[in-house]
Amino acid sequence: AGARRLSLSAIHPAFPSRIAMAAELQEPSRPQNAYWLWLSENREAITKEAGSAKGPVVGKLAGEKWKAMSAAQKKPFEAEAAKRKAAYEKAMEEFKASGGQPGKRRQEKQQVKQARADKKAKKEARKASGKPAKPQTAYWLFMSENREAIAKEAGSSKVPVVGKLAGEKWKA
Repeated sequence: AGARRLSLSAIHPAFPSRIAMAAELQEPSRPQNAYWLWLSENREAITKEAGSAKGPVVGKLAGEKWKAMSAAQKKPFEAEAAKRKAAYEKAMEEFKASGGQPGKRRQEKQQVKQARADKKAKKEARKASGKPAKPQTAYWLFMSENREAIAKEAGSSKVPVVGKLAGEKWKA
């Protein structure tokens, strides 16, 4: 009898199987509009003209140039944008037809962002409540009083070196 191989997905849910990964649909990303197509082609020249690579500076100059362009100059970029939009809409229809949920990835990102904001708000509320923090342990009081002497003895102020020597002294 041959040995049975376990897949990572059988061991832990954080490792999906190859089949599950292939089956997971990926929502098509929205195409660039005509302005962004034009900007990606002309960013280098605009950056040189603006004298800065900073987004707001380049964006302002690019916006002014785009508005000043004639419809004939914009036409090839608008045609390319329309072609890309049609391809996107077709891909989105296929995505929906095969059971995909539009906006799911965006919702997941939003949930992660909200959870992070909630955690930060909870931390700030705890600070603002005036509730005292946990007192330092005996070891940390020992470290704060003796850090300089231990650093001199260790010949380095690097945290791992000082920490190791301080731990040895504390246990002794």
